Amino acid sequence: MKAARSSLAVLAIVLGLSGLAVRLDASPDEDEPKKTETPATPGTPGASGFGPNAIAPLLSKTVFPAVVKVYGAGGFTGMPAYGTGVIVDPSGIVATFWSITLKTDMLKVVLDDGRHFPAAIARVDVNRGIALLRIYADRNAPPTPLSAPVPFLAPGDSDALRPGDEVYAIGNAFDDAAGDEKCGVMSGIVSAISKLDTRVGIEDGPSLGKMIVIDASNNPGTQGGPLVTREGKLVGVLGRVLESRSTNTTVNFAVPSSAIKPVLEDLLAGKEAPQEKPQPSRGGAIETGIRLLDAHISRPPPAYVERVLPGSAAAKAGVKPDDLIFRLDGVVVRTCRTFEDLLRSRQPGEKVKLLVKRGKDVVELELELAPRKEG
Repeated sequence: MKAARSSLAVLAIVLGLSGLAVRLDASPDEDEPKKTETPATPGTPGASGFGPNAIAPLLSKTVFPAVVKVYGAGGFTGMPAYGTGVIVDPSGIVATFWSITLKTDMLKVVLDDGRHFPAAIARVDVNRGIALLRIYADRNAPPTPLSAPVPFLAPGDSDALRPGDEVYAIGNAFDDAAGDEKCGVMSGIVSAISKLDTRVGIEDGPSLGKMIVIDASNNPGTQGGPLVTREGKLVGVLGRVLESRSTNTTVNFAVPSSAIKPVLEDLLAGKEAPQEKPQPSRGGAIETGIRLLDAHISRPPPAYVERVLPGSAAAKAGVKPDDLIFRLDGVVVRTCRTFEDLLRSRQPGEKVKLLVKRGKDVVELELELAPRKEG
């Protein structure tokens, strides 16, 4: 009997480390009385059904009806054309993580019940990593608003989160849910509330500020999905996974609801969106006017041009959006980082030769570097 119990104990440890709940009752031939357990209410501390299944009724009733699948533009490596969002206002305002894939006239969302609707960007705050979309009934000019309110989940109090708190991340990982199927749920904990010094989600701007670092994976397609507490409160939207090849580490994070609230309040109040200030290239004292796709992907991608600032040196040189820069003064440009590094030692007034791939053509351009404008 002792040998059998030892084997069971080892099995319990192995299964326990695998995340499975294991309970060993006393053997029937022992005299120890069995304890009678009082079932706990699912979704409360001490519940015997700990995990996503424990709060499944709460998720189905309050959270899932507000979750949408988002479909935009994509096609580049590491940039899926799909994501997730959460409706934060009954008029059809969706909060999601900001990404270049949202910049399309054919943006659409799929509601929890499977209905498809067109959508458009209503407000963006790249410094917070937040995009607000508005759902429309159709794409007529002007687009037609929704005729009836939709289920929503108001942003909760993310400032109350502490490391160790239990959270649930919901998202359309790998586009598994295309219609009325439910998105996936991952349980996890808050690892830290920390400033992430990263360029993910920002176009040549400052870091994202304080983010919610979690141990639930930010898989492709989950970006923009809601992060909720076990009480079903919305405390953030999921970002993209951050990866470091040099340290072989990954970080999963969510934008806190405290960053969503002011953007949503300004939109609903009809306040004018703040104008984006032209930011310099990271080359130092120069400004090219080129904005690359680097800001939206954790691993440095090829130097695709996202957009060209009007009147800039790049515009005068003939650089166009969607150009792929692959040589600068004869040096191979493999990634966005390479392009930035090659410009660091350059000075205003210098001319550089660019080779770009434009469709099926290779185009040579001469770019005269302009001085950076302060303010």
